[in-house]
Amino acid sequence: VMLGFSQPLEWGEFPIVVDVVVVGALLGFGVQFLVPLLHPPRHTFYVSGWYIVLALVFGPIAYVTGQFIPQYVAPGAEGAAISGLWIHDAVGVVVTPLALAIAYYVIPTSTGRPIYSHFLSMVGFWGLVFFYPMNGMHHYVFSPLPMSAQKVSIIASMFMGMDVILVVANLLLSLRGCGILVVRNLSLRWVWTGVIFYLIVSLQGAAQAAMSLQEQLHFSDWVIGHSHMAMAGFATFTVIGGITHLWRRVTGQLPDSRLLTWAYWVSLVSLLAMVIDLTLVGLVQAGMWMTGEPWINSVIASNVGWQVRTWSGVMLTSGFVLVLFSLRPRTTPLENPATDALGLAAVEASGPPEALMPDINPEPNVSKVAAGDEPQPGTHRYQRFLEHVEVIIILAGFGSFLLSFATLGLVPILSLRQQVRETTPKELRPYTQFEAAGFESYSRNGCAFCHSQFVRTLPSDTRLFGAPAEAWEFQNDYPHLWGTRRIGPDLSRESGKRSDDWHFAHLYNPRSTVPQSMMPGFPWLFTNSADGTPVPNDEARAVVAYMTYLGRAMREAGPQISPSHGSMFGKGSHAEQKKAKQPGMKP
Repeated sequence: VMLGFSQPLEWGEFPIVVDVVVVGALLGFGVQFLVPLLHPPRHTFYVSGWYIVLALVFGPIAYVTGQFIPQYVAPGAEGAAISGLWIHDAVGVVVTPLALAIAYYVIPTSTGRPIYSHFLSMVGFWGLVFFYPMNGMHHYVFSPLPMSAQKVSIIASMFMGMDVILVVANLLLSLRGCGILVVRNLSLRWVWTGVIFYLIVSLQGAAQAAMSLQEQLHFSDWVIGHSHMAMAGFATFTVIGGITHLWRRVTGQLPDSRLLTWAYWVSLVSLLAMVIDLTLVGLVQAGMWMTGEPWINSVIASNVGWQVRTWSGVMLTSGFVLVLFSLRPRTTPLENPATDALGLAAVEASGPPEALMPDINPEPNVSKVAAGDEPQPGTHRYQRFLEHVEVIIILAGFGSFLLSFATLGLVPILSLRQQVRETTPKELRPYTQFEAAGFESYSRNGCAFCHSQFVRTLPSDTRLFGAPAEAWEFQNDYPHLWGTRRIGPDLSRESGKRSDDWHFAHLYNPRSTVPQSMMPGFPWLFTNSADGTPVPNDEARAVVAYMTYLGRAMREAGPQISPSHGSMFGKGSHAEQKKAKQPGMKP
């Protein structure tokens, strides 16, 4: 990716050769783990197994869908609909299930007590299965995608937030009477912190899916802070807790508790600093964009915050490196083998005798500890039914995946195709071979990671960039380059704004044209003449030809109907409602 071989897709940056390896690895994991998971004593199929089956069965399907369809099958807005699905399938059916499987294992085996409610764990599981895959299109609110699909995604995001409250409550209530263990047991502390991050980031995600917040915060660093909390906070902290919890059982050695303590605090403090910093930077950016200030002002205002992010990122990385060092092989024998996974003395928690550290029973049977040997009071027939039919994970999971694909993929694609046929202006022409080469270079060099290419139907966007995006503009783009972050301005209306010479100078040395620019230069797109003057090569000229193409058809089609905020709450985008009034439209 750093060498310029990438796909311009969120959660899909790696080139196809890496995608093939990843799919093979996921299938290998499936073969490794699914066979034993699907053949346990049926009454002991614990909730962690449900989550693992979900991730290993649907992870490869979601990965292939998100990586290949936008790149090779569905162009433009159609591909964006599929990308929205994949963005949240990656988190919802791969990362989150595996992290929750770890949390549901570590907590009961650390306390020596069953989880608070096995039935609530099932409700939380099925809430994730049905609502999480429907979240993805909330990344493209106020876009050319059908508004009905956007609303479905927003509603599903709200329901997912409620489901997370239930899951986190079940996990934390499993620690009732054992709070002291979070202080004494480092592995449990990592997992507990990850669970808290899961609650915060999920409620944050549900809130920012609302249109009023999307209007202000989307494209800003607020979203980047949210993503870091999800992956570096919830997922990574939980995984570290699971690894250190199992380290003795796997290797016969204990992690270094002193280093692991340092790692925890360094990681926690640096992550909080990063998330708070990015959140504040995002709020500053949103305020400046909403008031229509020149774009470069938001870059200048963000500069200090980006430096804080860099240094907090270095600290966070050092914390994770300390985790690795804490797992290094050691030859010093344990002074007291009868200890928990971190060499800590047994601590009796307040409450009944069973609430002891696992050193009393260092190898607990997780299925018995977590689910209980005997049916717990209140066990009902429907609960036993759920426990005895693990095959419905796959069947219902397929149903949920197909439902989300149909609702937020297939139906919007069919609607978009009709919309494109009816609204494409006669001025639109395909890319020339030279412009297509520029599109490929622009994509490969990651320009879309900093510059979006769709103007939302909002006054704050149209005031800065021009006419709102229409689906027909992107029908030749494989893949779409909409983007989900704006460090630099949106470029979808770049045609006619600047000369070719300005673009060449900006590519070679961005600060020669915009002194405060954060953009890196692209000197490899130039060669030196005999007198040392940089001369753009064919690739540079192709990139500039592509950039000066952007928005040309919209400009040549004539004046557009100004979008109204209220029109977005009708059927589809404003193009669907006003296509007959636009000049130059096909009948």
